Amino acid sequence: MNRRVLLTSIGVLALSAPFAAAADKTPPHQAGRVHPKERPTGDKAIIRTAADAMGFVRGMGANETTNTINRVQMRGAGKVWINGVAYQAPKYIYTMSLHLKAAREDIQRAGKDNPSRIVRVVLDQEAWDEAAPGVDGRPTTDSAKNRRLQLARNPFGFTRAMVTAAPASIKVEDGGPKGKIAISFPVDGVTTTAVLDAWYRPESITQTVDGKVIVAKFDKYRDLSEYGLMFPTVWTETVDGKPSLDLKIDDGRVASYAVFPKPASLAAR
Repeated sequence: MNRRVLLTSIGVLALSAPFAAAADKTPPHQAGRVHPKERPTGDKAIIRTAADAMGFVRGMGANETTNTINRVQMRGAGKVWINGVAYQAPKYIYTMSLHLKAAREDIQRAGKDNPSRIVRVVLDQEAWDEAAPGVDGRPTTDSAKNRRLQLARNPFGFTRAMVTAAPASIKVEDGGPKGKIAISFPVDGVTTTAVLDAWYRPESITQTVDGKVIVAKFDKYRDLSEYGLMFPTVWTETVDGKPSLDLKIDDGRVASYAVFPKPASLAAR
């Protein structure tokens, strides 16, 4: 299949640098996409541009869709905070199946703590922990809702939720040529707000969960898979201003093999 047919070209919209501050910057490479030339006008155009900037708009004309991106995986390393304690994480993997509302967070932390590997899973309405991906599932004290909210704080989970949300539920705030654009909508009843960067990708996603303000920030997006999907290579998160994640992402995969077998205790429900 011709790659240019598979990947959309938003250039036909004749959309410019979204903010004045971006006028002298070179946008990062994104396979199969021409970067906007003018700022989009109107909520519908902004939402489409944001989806396309992440790589979700596929096909052209009558065949255009935002529904093909499903399994995505981000790999990197850095530091994580667990129960307020900081740990070096030489390997961090976050795997998503967007159509299933599923995710697996696989943290391998340095040190003598047991367990050294923490695997947290959500599959729509169910959540559990594992000893290793797909192995030895066991109950968790965390809720499936909180893990679905975590998925929505990832740029891919946010974009998937945005393109499937009821249009009337989405609020777009456009700060004008020198301002920023914010997109908000409810996820599981929690207002989820992304502030877009100069190239219409989430630079921050904010939620208030259980009375705590969680802010995830993303920077230095790259097309790591050369598939037109843009991965943030810097990912940090704070809870009430205190750090919980500080990661560098160096590997982004699309359509990776990902399964989420329920533990026997849940499968029997």
